[in-house]
Amino acid sequence: MIGMIFSDKSPRFLSAPAARIIAGAVQNMCIRVGVFVNEEVRRILDTASSVGLDMVQLHGDETESEVKTIRDGGVKVIKAFAISKVTDFESVLKSNADYVMIDNRESARHGGTGRTFDWSIMPPQPVPNLVLAGGINHDNVADGV
Repeated sequence: MIGMIFSDKSPRFLSAPAARIIAGAVQNMCIRVGVFVNEEVRRILDTASSVGLDMVQLHGDETESEVKTIRDGGVKVIKAFAISKVTDFESVLKSNADYVMIDNRESARHGGTGRTFDWSIMPPQPVPNLVLAGGINHDNVADGV
């Protein structure tokens, strides 16, 4: 997967024209993912279409209704959830997203912090569509798994 950031608050923000070039260059080599934070659903779907995204990753406060609308628009969804306590998994387990991403909670930022969440906080049941993110490296990946 290759992630392209469409949140203008990120230092890694990409314009749609720049992302279109990247998406074209990696076509058929990897899954092209657009990362959005609290963006309007129509803009997400329009960007996915115009850039050539295979999936979107939602890193904000998007509702399950918005996730469903995007999926109904033909785009797969990864929904990120910040975890700081066991009860945070309730939303994860109810999500209609194709994949759920677990990340750390930092009040000032939506993901991309480079820090793991507290991996001792375990979900109350298995999460089959789980994507683990946040501060993963060669020293801790086995613990994360």
